[in-house]
Formats: sequence, C-alpha cells, structure tokens
Amino acid sequence: MDKTGFGSVGAISNIKNPIMVSLSLLDAQSKGTLSLGRIVPCMLVGEGAKKWAIEHNFEQVSQESMKTKSMIKSHRHYKQKLDDFHQNNLVQLNAKNRSDEEALLDTVGAVCIDRDGNLASAASSGGILLKHPGRVGHASFFGCGCWVEQDIKTSEEETNSIGICTTGCGAPLLKNFDDKLIGALICKLSTFENNKKNLELIVAHTTPSMCFGYMSTNMNRPTKLSR
Repeated sequence: MDKTGFGSVGAISNIKNPIMVSLSLLDAQSKGTLSLGRIVPCMLVGEGAKKWAIEHNFEQVSQESMKTKSMIKSHRHYKQKLDDFHQNNLVQLNAKNRSDEEALLDTVGAVCIDRDGNLASAASSGGILLKHPGRVGHASFFGCGCWVEQDIKTSEEETNSIGICTTGCGAPLLKNFDDKLIGALICKLSTFENNKKNLELIVAHTTPSMCFGYMSTNMNRPTKLSR
C-alpha cells in the first residue's frame, strides 16, 4: 500500500514471491482500467490470484521447494497435537503447549520511505499453522495488515505522513484490534513550516520476543532491534 492505492493476494500457492503479485495489482490500478473498461481488483485470492500471477509471468515453484526442514518439523509437531486432541477429545491444550506457540515466527512486514517523503507499507504471511484451506488472514486486508496515509495536516505548522504494518492472530484482527495484536511497526514523518523534517520509528509487541530492524541507503547492513 502507498498513497496511490492498495493491492493484495491471499490463499495463493506455488508462487515464489506473492508480495510481488500484490505489487502488480497496485501497479495495474495506477495504469487505469483493464480491457473493455473493467476495474482492476484490489484483492485476489485462491485460483484467481494464481491465474493473475501466471498471466503476469511470475515465477511458479513446486510445493516441495517452498518447504524447509524446520517448517516440516513444526508442522508435524502441531499436526500431532491436533490429532491427539481429536483422538482423546481433550477440552483444552495445557500450558506447555500454549507456550510452544510463542516460539513461532511467520509474518514479515516493512515500511519504506523515499527521499521525497513518500511512504509505502507491506505485509506478507503464511498464516497460522494448520489453518483451514482457503483461509485469508489479516495481512492481505485493506487497513488491517498495513496502512499508509500521506500528508495529514495536523496544524498550520505541521504535516504528518504515516506507514504501519502489523502482525497478530488474523481472524480477530479483521474485526477489531484487541489483545490479538501481537506486533506493530510504525514509521511517522513530520514536516514543519520551515521544511524541517522529523522521522520516528515506533515498534511494539506483546510477545516475549519480536524481530525488528531498520536500514537506510547509506548503511551496509540493517540495525537490529530484536528482543
């Protein structure tokens, strides 16, 4: 998402970089309508998203190439828990099982700003483990996984632009930002009457750890703010 619009895909498989498919939707919107005046979609899911990606020459990959040893291990671990749950008709998971979930890493988000003060924000997520086929989480929804608002006039002397990306438990976040919001990255650019600028980077999370970092074009490597 940037000041020109919003694009996203969800429930898409066998495409190497789904976030780039989202960007292609955003770019297509800026170019106008499709043939015969059809409106360019903001969001595509499932087979429709995959068809768009293929038509626009995005790289297709096999399911096996997308798997890592650590994710296969995690999937088997939690799949076994689910099978045990159904088999034994358990009422709830114990405290140890819940603490295991805190170690999972998934969503990646980014907020960027160019030399002219234009902001862009993006979020990409594989979704929760053992999700129902066809599920779409908050990362691909307008105003939920990421947000950009440009040139907000807060006073006669000050104008603000802001970019945000979030992570958390997707389904509750689609309804409201309650205790299921796990982490947020906020970039705020303030421009004052004398053209003086102030950039703020704000990070927050409710989990024991979260990976954050920042980088500019004159840096060789990012600065990590991980906990």
